[in-house]
Amino acid sequence: MDENKKPGQRDISDLKARLGLKKGAAAPAGGAPSVGSGTGPQPIAPSSGGTGPHETVSAPFASGAAAQPTANDPRRDPFGQQQAANLAAFYGINQAMPGTADAASDTNLSQNKGGTRALIIVGAAVLGLIIGQSFGRIFSERLEFNASIDQAEKLNTEVQRIEKHVSEIIAAVTTSTQKSHGGVDTDLAATLGGLVPKDKPDTLLLFHSNYAHMDPVAVDRLFTYFNDATVLFREIESHKNATLADKETINSAAKSIEEKNKKKYAIILDLSKPVGLSQLVELGDVVCNTPGQKDCNAAELKGFQYRVASSGNWSERPAKGKPEQVVYPLQPTPFFESILSGNPDVLVLRDYGRRMQSIGKLASEIDAVQKQVVADMKKSAERPRLFAF
Repeated sequence: MDENKKPGQRDISDLKARLGLKKGAAAPAGGAPSVGSGTGPQPIAPSSGGTGPHETVSAPFASGAAAQPTANDPRRDPFGQQQAANLAAFYGINQAMPGTADAASDTNLSQNKGGTRALIIVGAAVLGLIIGQSFGRIFSERLEFNASIDQAEKLNTEVQRIEKHVSEIIAAVTTSTQKSHGGVDTDLAATLGGLVPKDKPDTLLLFHSNYAHMDPVAVDRLFTYFNDATVLFREIESHKNATLADKETINSAAKSIEEKNKKKYAIILDLSKPVGLSQLVELGDVVCNTPGQKDCNAAELKGFQYRVASSGNWSERPAKGKPEQVVYPLQPTPFFESILSGNPDVLVLRDYGRRMQSIGKLASEIDAVQKQVVADMKKSAERPRLFAF
């Protein structure tokens, strides 16, 4: 049969051996297998006679004969394995058919189980992180709330301290006004100065407190109260220093104006000339419709007595009528008083009055909101605390 093969023609068993279709079968008992009679691929080895490169030979005996190199042995054919793989892929040999699980691997199943387990672990970790952050935020807010109560207690103590001094100042101003009937009281300046606290309102505590858990309206009142109290204490100290420095001047000017104020003045008009003129006159007693009566209301008022000189005789003019026949009482003003006094010390007295007016106004404004501020701080300081680790 070897002689009838054409040159370059390979035995079909060689191709099958390369494709792995047949495996070498054991030799039958009692002798060597015949050529091509086995079920497995027949190994190919070079013949001893050297008649051709592709002669078929029988498989070695199973009784321990040395294994001959196979057809796809890289020692015999270095390109055999790659060629067998290419042919197997081309003819579809040993390939998984569509729709079957032949190509499925147990490794993939185990890997899927491991991936699911990893996802469960990661999800549990994320959930634990979210829960931990939620509890952490809750406890943080509780700690912040309790800290705000501590700060409210300090603010309450500070407000009560300020309230004590402000109340004493208001009481001193009220007493002085009633005593002097709104006049000059230079001794009051020293008294007010002694009521100003040595430690001013603690603005550092005010601006470094947590107001997130307090009523915004109460916070606004608190800031206004601190500011007004600070301004009041500063104005009182300035008033005390200025008044003590000008005490004699202020008292002298006040006495001069008091003497001048005992006299009243009016104006009469002279319209007999081309240009009308007015004249300052001293105003006397009122003249009532009832003779001899010195006090009457506007409906019973007839007129006023007046004179053009301090030592002249008194004349009488009506309160109503033609302009040139009427006497017009003059309303005293600070400017008019300073002119009448003829004393430059009146300017110092006017500054004293301006300072006292500002102190009285500011004290009244503080007194109007002071009780509410004290109540707000007391309420904030007495809030129940929240449980926190």
